[in-house]
Amino acid sequence: MHIATIVFYTCPVFNSATSLDAVCTESGISFKLDHRPFDYLWEITIDSDLLTSELADQHGYIMSNDSNSLLLEVPLLSQGYLYEDATLKGFFDTFEITIRDPETSEVQSSSVKTCPFCSTELLICLTDGRMTVVADLSLAIPSGGVAARTNLRDKYCGPKETDGTRALFSFLLNSCGFTLGKDYVTYDNSIFFSKKLRALKNPEDPSNIIDRVTIQCTYPPSGLLCLFSECKFESDKAGLGRIVHSAHSPEGKWLT
Repeated sequence: MHIATIVFYTCPVFNSATSLDAVCTESGISFKLDHRPFDYLWEITIDSDLLTSELADQHGYIMSNDSNSLLLEVPLLSQGYLYEDATLKGFFDTFEITIRDPETSEVQSSSVKTCPFCSTELLICLTDGRMTVVADLSLAIPSGGVAARTNLRDKYCGPKETDGTRALFSFLLNSCGFTLGKDYVTYDNSIFFSKKLRALKNPEDPSNIIDRVTIQCTYPPSGLLCLFSECKFESDKAGLGRIVHSAHSPEGKWLT
């Protein structure tokens, strides 16, 4: 008679098999994944997208992978960030990496990191079509003026918050005089100073240069599920923001 010897061993558990760390840096958030023997059982995703070298290149992530660990640096304003509580003092960015079962897509674990950041200027183009911008208006405000007297193309759309030379605006892209670019995915607006106070500048002085601040949100065509005229704006990807300072003379001639 043979008596079987039953040997017990610990089954692989994800949390003990994988160590995923995240730290805040001056330029974004960095993640480190130490490789373990059971890594092949899982896949790493950002939102619903599988993390690959192609995805990293597409979104501007900096990724390195060797036999010991996977390092992922996510620069500020890259695709995948969740922005919260933007004020003139700063804002919070949150980025999440998930580990899934490749067969069931069930989330086994995740690493969520929220970091505070400060910036003189900022433009966030959200997936719901809302724009939040912090703009430096030091060249757009004439002597004696204040940032609180600025507005978008729609004169009734003023800043939510201001300090001496900066202003924070937050509005839906289909309001406040936004226009749609020729490519049908770029929406732009401009920040102007009050015409009444702008007249305080001496129009005879050629040194009087006023700066118009243009703000633009560009969305990928594949991410636009509908247009404002048809239904509620919705995009599956955040837009790319750009702030352009263009100086012009009091007569309205734009300078390069």
